[in-house]
Amino acid sequence: MVDYDNLVSSPLSIYGEISGVDSGIPTRIASYKVPKSRVFWLSKIDVSGDNVSEYAFIVNSITWDKKFSSFFQYSLTFDFYNFGNGFSFSQNTMLEIWVTHNRPTPGSFNARIQGMLVGT
Repeated sequence: MVDYDNLVSSPLSIYGEISGVDSGIPTRIASYKVPKSRVFWLSKIDVSGDNVSEYAFIVNSITWDKKFSSFFQYSLTFDFYNFGNGFSFSQNTMLEIWVTHNRPTPGSFNARIQGMLVGT
């Protein structure tokens, strides 16, 4: 049973960046593992880079969503507000953002995972 009187919530923002990413190599930009006895309410993930790319949101090694940047839009958002307060993930869940690009020059990329961590 959950003791709602003693629940603690705090905003969480995880940032990751990587540079020198070669063409065709899937590369992890950012990750977060939900701690024991906690629930993470994911609200959004922002991604961007300097090359046309494919971004993958992966949960426990399973692809949940993908976004594709273009020459006209290098910054993208995975938005989970449509699920009310976001999308909830339980303890030990691994969230990852990966990027792959096929441009001839190495690229630089970043990602920010944002949400609310709730638990006792």
